Amino acid sequence: MLGGGGFRGHNQAGTDTVRASKETRHGEGRRVLVLVGNTKPYGGQRVALDVAEEMTRTATVLLVSYESVEGEARAALCAGTGEHLRLERKGKGAAAFLKLVWKVRCLSVEHDIDLVVSFMTYANIVAAAAMCLRTRPKPRLLLTEHTLVATALHSGERHPRAMIAMMWRLYPKANRVLAVSRPVADDLLTLGVPARCVAVVANPVCLQTIRDRAAQAGAGKVRDDGSIILMTLSSLNPGKGLDVAIEALCLLPDHYRLVIAGDGPLRESLEATCEQRNIADRVDFVGWLDNPYPTLGRADVLLVPSELEGFSLVVAEAAAVGTVAIGSGAGGMEEVLARTGGHKFAPRTPQALAEKITEVCGKPLPADEEARVWPYNPDEIARQYFAHAGWSETHDRSKLNSGGF
Repeated sequence: MLGGGGFRGHNQAGTDTVRASKETRHGEGRRVLVLVGNTKPYGGQRVALDVAEEMTRTATVLLVSYESVEGEARAALCAGTGEHLRLERKGKGAAAFLKLVWKVRCLSVEHDIDLVVSFMTYANIVAAAAMCLRTRPKPRLLLTEHTLVATALHSGERHPRAMIAMMWRLYPKANRVLAVSRPVADDLLTLGVPARCVAVVANPVCLQTIRDRAAQAGAGKVRDDGSIILMTLSSLNPGKGLDVAIEALCLLPDHYRLVIAGDGPLRESLEATCEQRNIADRVDFVGWLDNPYPTLGRADVLLVPSELEGFSLVVAEAAAVGTVAIGSGAGGMEEVLARTGGHKFAPRTPQALAEKITEVCGKPLPADEEARVWPYNPDEIARQYFAHAGWSETHDRSKLNSGGF
C-alpha cells in the first residue's frame, strides 16, 4: 500500500466493488496506473519512468512492471504519491499472458484507478485486454506506441503476427493511442487503428536532470588527446547501423576517434570488424554506461545511423548537453533532428555519413537550447497525457470524462 497520500488498501481481487465512490473521494487526487515491462533506464522504459515521476506531482501513481531482467532497479518515485510494484510473470505464451491481464485488471479495481497508461506494444495489449474485463465505471486508457510495428513487419523483422492481430483488435478500445512521432502514428493507421484514436505526443527529455548528471566529475569515458570524438549510444543490435559508423570512420583522417557506448549481441563481431579494418586503436568500446551524459557532453558529434527509429530519444538528449547529432532520419528521428538542430545524412551509407561528419564538425548547435528542447520537457508531456485523458488544467477529478470501451 502506498504511504502518505497514496492508494487505499486492497479490496478483494476479482470484484469491481470499490471502497469509496468517486464522489466520496473527490478532491483526493487522481489515481494512475502506469504499466511497463521493466524499469531498466533506457528507451521506452526510461520514458515510462519519466512520465510516471512527472505525474506524481498531481496524481497518485502506481507503476507496475512485470518482467524480471538483469540490471533492473526499483523506480524512485515521489514518496507518498508514487509506488513501484513488480508483478511476477511465470512462463510465456497464452496462459502467462492471460494471468498477467487478470492481475492488471484486479489491480485497477483494488486501487480504484481512474487512468491506465501503458508503454510499448506488449504492455499496451495487456492493458487493453485488462480493461475489457472491467465493468463500468472503467478507467480511461492511454496506450503509448514507440515502435514502427507495421514497417518492421514488412521489412522482415520478427514481430509476431498474433501480436499484430491483437493490436488491430484491442488498440481501438483505448480512449487514445499516443504515438511518439508522426511516422509512428501513420504506422498505426496502416495497422487499422482508427484515426480518431491516434494522437502524437513526443517523449519527454528531463533537461535539468541530464545537465546535472552531465556535470558529474569523473564519469566521462572520452580520451583527452585532442582527437575529434564521434560517439554512438545504443544497444549493439542489428538495425542500429553501427557497421555504417565504423566504416565511415575508416574514411576519415586518423585524428577522428569513435566511442561506442552500449552492449549487445553484436559487440564481438563489431570489435572483429575494427581489427580487420585496422582501426581498433581508434575505436573505444566502453560498454553500458549508467550515466552516459558526461561522455555524451564531451563528444563532438553523436552518430545515429539506425535503420528504424520510432523517436530517437538520444538525439534530443545530445542537444540537451550541447552535442550535435548526425542521424539517418529514419522514422521519427527526422522530426527530432529538425527540432534540435541536428543533421540528417542520406543515403544511409558510410560515404554519406563521413561527408556529413566532415561538413558538420566544428559547427555549434543553435544558441537557444531551451527553446529547442522545450517541446520535450516532462511537465509539458505529462500535461498532454492528462489532456488526452480528458483532465483539465485545474486537476479536478470531476472533470474526468466517463470513458470508454
